Amino acid sequence: MKRHEIFKHYRCVKFIQLGLLGGITIASFFFLFTNDATRRTIYTNRSLFTLATILWGVLLFSFLWLLYDFTKMQFFIREERALNKAAYLDRVTALPNRNSLDRFFQLNHSSHDMSTLGCVLMSISNLYEINDTLGHDRGDVALQRFSDLLETQAEDSIFVGRNGGNEFLALIEQCDNSAMERFLSSIREAVNSYNTAEQCPVHLDIEYTYTMNSELGATRFSDLVTHTYKKSRKG
Repeated sequence: MKRHEIFKHYRCVKFIQLGLLGGITIASFFFLFTNDATRRTIYTNRSLFTLATILWGVLLFSFLWLLYDFTKMQFFIREERALNKAAYLDRVTALPNRNSLDRFFQLNHSSHDMSTLGCVLMSISNLYEINDTLGHDRGDVALQRFSDLLETQAEDSIFVGRNGGNEFLALIEQCDNSAMERFLSSIREAVNSYNTAEQCPVHLDIEYTYTMNSELGATRFSDLVTHTYKKSRKG
């Protein structure tokens, strides 16, 4: 069972416990304050009064303990989200990282029609020059700016992520030549607009290679990506 499912079931159990505890508490106080004979009996009988005090103390302690459980549960949920973010999002760009890409391949291997999938491998070709001449801080700025451009231009049917180093991947669903050219054209225009802006912090030089699976006929995402990598190396 996955962690988020465990938290979900645990939270349901705690809500049930809280509901039962609240119901018992309300019912006991209602019965006590609406029944004069019972109230007088409890107040005049030391044993019953002690028992009732212990019972109310247990109810109060249980209520406080449930509140503590909810607090700890929220802490663990936030911790899990932070771990997932660290595991599946790139630290510099906040784009999905290679783990996310692999998970995307795995989850969609049998559920998507790969014949209409397009794969684009993009890289900031001058990133290493930026790092060497301006420093890695500027290199991180270049990565962040390009990732922002990618997210801005990516539509709902386009999955973008950082593969590592200066490389980015875009997977385009229902992709034909027109859709591929629209995406690439939008990226070129966005990069050009960024580079010609008055306050451009660092110039970006972009290279890309793409593969249309309608031409390749790959049956696995990994084969499609590998083929695109080989094309980029030959180019």
